[in-house]
Amino acid sequence: MKKRVIWMIALLCASLFGGWGAGAWAQNAVTPVSTEEELTTAIGRGDANICLSGNIYLSSYLDIDNKTVTIDLNGHSLSRHLSEYDHAGHVIWAHGGSNLTLTSSAERKGIIEGGMANNGGAIHIPNGNTVSATNITFQNNSALQHAGAIWNNGTFTATNCTFTGNSCTDVGAIYNAVQTDDNGTYAGSATLTNCTITGNWGTTGAGALANAEIEIG
Repeated sequence: MKKRVIWMIALLCASLFGGWGAGAWAQNAVTPVSTEEELTTAIGRGDANICLSGNIYLSSYLDIDNKTVTIDLNGHSLSRHLSEYDHAGHVIWAHGGSNLTLTSSAERKGIIEGGMANNGGAIHIPNGNTVSATNITFQNNSALQHAGAIWNNGTFTATNCTFTGNSCTDVGAIYNAVQTDDNGTYAGSATLTNCTITGNWGTTGAGALANAEIEIG
């Protein structure tokens, strides 16, 4: 029965990802996952399209390292529910030149919640990485320094998303960071379309969104 249910979910996700028409299998094949192990295995072997068939509790952050991948939360949640701040307390870390797409094809939004990191409780996005989110709720994430939800030094795009209940010492929801190395100075860029930002707070900074200052000298 379980295999039958997962197969039915795979068919549904496949149709929402674009179908299995002639010649489309390799490009549009969808991997249904229901556990942390299945999800991390699918990402590790480079599966391009992944679809959740249930809520997944993560024992460690979801490591997106040099991957191009679409994860359809399908109305379910990715959560951590940590009790104390941790440098690696994100729900998702997208790095190494990754391009991550988060979406929810179900009528209800997917949820990313419960991260507690130093910077970026929900998602940590260093320079050179791109994260796009559609129909996702980022809720009840927190950070000790910057960005209860999204710490961004790369490119972040959100469409029809909700940010609520995220908190931080500095910025509650989204923080576009500026970092400098030997090659130059890099500023994060965020584009939000039809998003709701409510009930987020920063103890000393903005509740919704803030950009770090760039020093020119």
